[in-house]
Amino acid sequence: MLGEGARLELRADVYNVFNNLNLNPNEISNNVGSSNFGTITGALAGRVMTIGARFNF
Repeated sequence: MLGEGARLELRADVYNVFNNLNLNPNEISNNVGSSNFGTITGALAGRVMTIGARFNF
């Protein structure tokens, strides 16, 4: 069998749990001649979740 030292580890990492809008500071329009000057035109990723498992024996 696997022995007494066998164990299973489960892990979940969640980022932006409440799904808040996070604006991307690298997407600020800096073209003075543009009508979008000074506005942020992009956002970062929404809710992200990773799940993992590890079995030690």
